[in-house]
Amino acid sequence: MRRFACATALLGLLLANCGGNNSGDVDRAPTLRIAIEANPRSLDPRLSTDAVSSRLQQLMFNGLVRVDEHSRIVPDLASAWDQPDDLTYVFHLRRGVRFHHGRELTSDDVMFTFNSILDPALKSPRRAGYDMIESVTAPDPATVAIHLKKPFAPLLINMTQAIVPLDLASEPGFPENPSGTGPYRLESLKRDVSVTLARVDGRADAQPYFAKIIARIIPEPGIRLLELEKGSVQFVQNDIQADAVPRLQQDPNLTVVTWPGTNYSYLGFNLRDPALANKEVRQAIALAINRDGLIRDVLGGLARPALGMLPEEHWAFAAEVRRFERNLAQAQRLLDAAGYPQPADGGPRITLSYKTSTNELSRRLAEAMQQDLAEAGIAVTIRSFEWATFYEDILRGNFQLYSLNWVGVQDPDMLRAVFHTNSVPPNGRNRGGYSNPNVDTLLDQAAAVYSEPERAKLYREAQTILAEDVPYVSLWHQHHVAVMSRDLTGFSPHPAGDFSGLLSLRPEISEQTAPAAQDGQH
Repeated sequence: MRRFACATALLGLLLANCGGNNSGDVDRAPTLRIAIEANPRSLDPRLSTDAVSSRLQQLMFNGLVRVDEHSRIVPDLASAWDQPDDLTYVFHLRRGVRFHHGRELTSDDVMFTFNSILDPALKSPRRAGYDMIESVTAPDPATVAIHLKKPFAPLLINMTQAIVPLDLASEPGFPENPSGTGPYRLESLKRDVSVTLARVDGRADAQPYFAKIIARIIPEPGIRLLELEKGSVQFVQNDIQADAVPRLQQDPNLTVVTWPGTNYSYLGFNLRDPALANKEVRQAIALAINRDGLIRDVLGGLARPALGMLPEEHWAFAAEVRRFERNLAQAQRLLDAAGYPQPADGGPRITLSYKTSTNELSRRLAEAMQQDLAEAGIAVTIRSFEWATFYEDILRGNFQLYSLNWVGVQDPDMLRAVFHTNSVPPNGRNRGGYSNPNVDTLLDQAAAVYSEPERAKLYREAQTILAEDVPYVSLWHQHHVAVMSRDLTGFSPHPAGDFSGLLSLRPEISEQTAPAAQDGQH
């Protein structure tokens, strides 16, 4: 059995010699080593939108509420909440919660968090999700009242926003040295090397087993695979090549867990570009891409085709929308109509630039789509960049085509954050500059209705227009894949594919080998 936490020779000594905080020896405390593909962009949860940052923040921060493994909204920092009228939510905070730097959480911290996001000076990409807030007040240290400009049904899901301390979060160094209320605190951040999190002991809620989580930054998927196989990394989630999964499933030292995901993969357009502003060009691109072939040949079948941002089991999913099954003849007719006929010399009708990261899977998908589009007369030049450079270009709108994933899509108000005219950065995540007044109206109306059937009807109408306008080409909802040491047990998959499952991980130790005196201490 592989050892992963301490350098002891006997599994029976694991708990005794790796006794976490009780041992008094941090170096010998039980440690979980995981791999991530990139540096976190920012550990300030008001500023980041990338998946790596968000997953690490889930271990360090809490929101007023959280989404559990059944996709239900449940209490977190708030023990309960009331809605005395359509324009007011009142949250009652748990007592005794402390930030990592020692100060007790109060309603002033909650008020500061949301007011800072709404402040244009911060340039928070999350601002659009809170623009329905009129004010935030703190009647007493344990009570927060959110006052709305008009009824806003998605407010609760937006209360998953991590709360930051008012006495530290205004400091310039906070993104590199954050303080939250979560089960882990940041111990060190070494760019391009690792992020080390240390368990916060003495909390009233359940303690995770591992005293440390070291997230090694390993951009190359082949190296992540090798590190898993030799045991120097014990856990990787989703950052694994699909074609490597069968090989990992045959490894007796590893466990592979797969489950359906809600993450949404898409091909994005810059609608400010003269060619891509033409809807017929975007529709032609959608018709040229062989999604089923990409899922089968590149993703190893570990995905399901997407009709839009919401998966089919979602209560607001729209089934009756325009579908773009591969049809090269129809794609070519649309290009003709858009003013891009087949040249007499047989060259491409149009040439576009596709930006991607240096991630191997991303490059393979780019090359496969490049081939699909070439068959329709669309030439694509692939430009790959290191992750930080690539992502910065996307945030700035410096692209023609690109592909990314939206992680953990839960409330359909995400459509407003991504496609509303007012959500163009820095106020939101409408990076392609899409604008349709009818969609804006429908999304605003849906956000103001508390009846779920009425909201669903409005969201379905908006999705019907979006499917026709093609601001994104919907690709797939990829399955989640977690690969871990066979020595680990207790993993609890989350539909959003976040890192909350790490909190329940622990070594699999039999009653015969584990010292009875240590039971229940971890």
